[in-house]
Amino acid sequence: LTNVKSYAELAMPPQKENLVNMKDLAGMLVFDQWVNNNDRSRTNILFEEKENGTYFFWMIDHGRCFPGMYEWNEETLSKEPVYRVNMPVYKWASSLLKDPLLLYDFSEKMRNVKQEEIWAILAEIPSDWNVTKQEKEKLLAFLKREGLHEVPQLIMDANSNYFGT
Repeated sequence: LTNVKSYAELAMPPQKENLVNMKDLAGMLVFDQWVNNNDRSRTNILFEEKENGTYFFWMIDHGRCFPGMYEWNEETLSKEPVYRVNMPVYKWASSLLKDPLLLYDFSEKMRNVKQEEIWAILAEIPSDWNVTKQEKEKLLAFLKREGLHEVPQLIMDANSNYFGT
């Protein structure tokens, strides 16, 4: 990407009228909790400057996802996820959402991803990563876990003071 700065590098983060893909902020909030991303910080959201002072935001760095983060395995994937819904980047994203109910739209999309589609992606994990079939099965179970319908409410409860400010 060219003309890119991280959230941390900007003097002020873009406002909603300057974000080309603002509707994707709700998706970021939900997706990060779905995969249990524990490392969403101001350095791994990038803003690509477009024309007329507008920006397209990109989420990067998903290395610390899933229970166990860099070291996830069958055992860690069986543990309850630790939701970090009150991180500063999420407060910023929440403040730009006109309607926090958009979180439910993205949550529904996430929950409707078919097991076969996830399994097809898991089948593409390179063999040199040494991920066993049992670990892939646990990963699939984690991504289709019970309680995913509660994610939007967790996000709203943690960031209720910021929505639409």
